[in-house]
Amino acid sequence: MRRVSVAVASLLAASALVPVASSSASAADSGIRDVVLEQVPGADSTVKYVKNKHSGKCLTVHRASKANNATVNQYTCVGAANQRWNFEWTGGVSYNLRNMNSNKCLTVHGRSKANGAAIDQYTCVGQFNQSFYVNISEPGNTPIKAAHSQKCLDVQGASTANNARVIQWSCHGNSNQRWSY
Repeated sequence: MRRVSVAVASLLAASALVPVASSSASAADSGIRDVVLEQVPGADSTVKYVKNKHSGKCLTVHRASKANNATVNQYTCVGAANQRWNFEWTGGVSYNLRNMNSNKCLTVHGRSKANGAAIDQYTCVGQFNQSFYVNISEPGNTPIKAAHSQKCLDVQGASTANNARVIQWSCHGNSNQRWSY
């Protein structure tokens, strides 16, 4: 498995990613103001916060758990390690998302292909249900699609509440299935 190369990280940086603190008019006008990108010094990967467009909350491992099958939900972005994800390139437009707190990968539970299947974390084992399609050319408004099921990460019920579950659901393009990173 290959990690995101420095060239891909440079491409991400060149694709209009700006820090949250940016006050440039062009960033605010483009709607990318919420994007947070953090390059880990000396690493060949890119660590990011993944924020839901609808709620403005971050993809979070519940209670900073390090256990297999721990729930992944949304929570107010507070900058904690359980909200930071390392995008590891697996080829093409496919990535594993490894949590910086637990070192485990975002996973569709039980390799389910059903609508409503839980998203959790599990030891990174290279299975197809841990691989996600991410459009790096739209870092401020993109679906994240499970490679094995072709379903999108979805905040259940379009909730804006803390701890609302993240599930997979047929892709429909609504803002509860759009993410910035």
